[in-house]
Amino acid sequence: MAAANITVVVLEPGKPGEVREIPNTLEALQGAIGGGYVEVFHNSASSAFVYCDEEGDLKKLPPNKQIGAHEVVGTALFARHESNDTVSLTPEQVARVKALYG
Repeated sequence: MAAANITVVVLEPGKPGEVREIPNTLEALQGAIGGGYVEVFHNSASSAFVYCDEEGDLKKLPPNKQIGAHEVVGTALFARHESNDTVSLTPEQVARVKALYG
């Protein structure tokens, strides 16, 4: 059975945030951020979780945004957690992420 899609916001360096539908799999999350190990942290300003490449500095990925206390390099992805699962952002969260981070 195919994984259900989730609504996320993908923020690539130097580009505005883009709403995307991706499969709810680790592979899809990794693919959306360019591969590699996934680092996840909560961003209270957007009430969302941020996914990025844990080794972005080592890979010398381009700078992206300051997101809370994190200086993110490479592509960032915003999603929501519910009962320990990654789920779609709400429409309000999508709007908040785009307003805060482009």
